[in-house]
Amino acid sequence: MTQRAQITEGMNTWFAAWNIGTNAFDVDKLRALFSTGEIHVVDNFDDKVVVLKSFDAYARTWTLSGFRSWSIAPIGEPQIRISGDLAVVTFAFAGEGISTSGGKMSAAQHGTHVWVREGDGWRIVHEHLTTDKVESAMRSLNSAA
Repeated sequence: MTQRAQITEGMNTWFAAWNIGTNAFDVDKLRALFSTGEIHVVDNFDDKVVVLKSFDAYARTWTLSGFRSWSIAPIGEPQIRISGDLAVVTFAFAGEGISTSGGKMSAAQHGTHVWVREGDGWRIVHEHLTTDKVESAMRSLNSAA
């Protein structure tokens, strides 16, 4: 499998793990994607900035316990750039769900993953997600083409 195919497969796994529908969220589906060493995650979802330094902190933070359902779909194709043992993936996705109190929610996020080659595979060492409105995210990606 090519390097690009490995990273594409990893991104597909990442999207699938977050696309839970009405099933329980299983953060361990993401564990194999992240480096076993220190990672750096920055996310501004829900009007606050979250900074995390380990997968265990990631797992404790992202439980999706406030949702009855949650689904995401990529907006466009993730862009992958590889140089040696480092790869950068930029992407966007739209999500929608229903909270445990019955409220509907939708959001979009622009993302950047930094992947490094570890052994015979690729692992995420950095994740940065920035929240946007769904319509704005779709417009910005369409105008960038």
